[in-house]
Amino acid sequence: MRVADEDRQMSAKELEKYILKNIRIGMRLNGMRSEDVPEIAVEALREAIINAFCHRDWHDPESVRVAIYPDRVEIRNPGSLPEGLTIEQLRKGFISRRRNPRVAELLRRVHLVEAWGHGLPLILEKAPQAEFEDVAGIFTARFRRPVGSMNGSVNSSLKSSLKSSLEIIGLMRQSPVITVSEIAKLIGVTERAVKKQIAILRALERLRRIGPDKGGHWEVLG
Repeated sequence: MRVADEDRQMSAKELEKYILKNIRIGMRLNGMRSEDVPEIAVEALREAIINAFCHRDWHDPESVRVAIYPDRVEIRNPGSLPEGLTIEQLRKGFISRRRNPRVAELLRRVHLVEAWGHGLPLILEKAPQAEFEDVAGIFTARFRRPVGSMNGSVNSSLKSSLKSSLEIIGLMRQSPVITVSEIAKLIGVTERAVKKQIAILRALERLRRIGPDKGGHWEVLG
């Protein structure tokens, strides 16, 4: 387990970076670019951290803490919910009792808080499996980690795309005059998918078309 807290002079932004540094980051293909995909939505983590600082009990010597376990991430802040306010009410949104009005207003002015009462609904929108707990004066936001499945689920799109690209290049090496239709049938994908991969390979300068669509041929580069 890894733990970070504000006693180490870590700001909300630094706590966010700390979490992202210690959880798995996958990739997915977006057009011709690959982009990082954390196993927990960044927007949900950020909102939970901001909420922790905004609503913590500053009279309590306990700190805002982040704990990273193999199966979950927890963000904890000292301070129970105000009397009469429940987690179920917060989950529905539009209900907010500001424990620290000045802190809340400061966060609003620097655009870290956009609207009161939208914190938990936003977290649940980005991370539907998030859990919340209010026990012994500590409020906890808990995010489950997809143990053992991150690489298979998040990277599947990228792996499939790379596999198709390699198959297309292999077929073009064997037969430079092969058509898109023939490639699609051989590798078991749609012609649209083949054209998309060819466009990416051409942009990456791995392929070049010599001559017209009819009567021309492919040249594999590199």
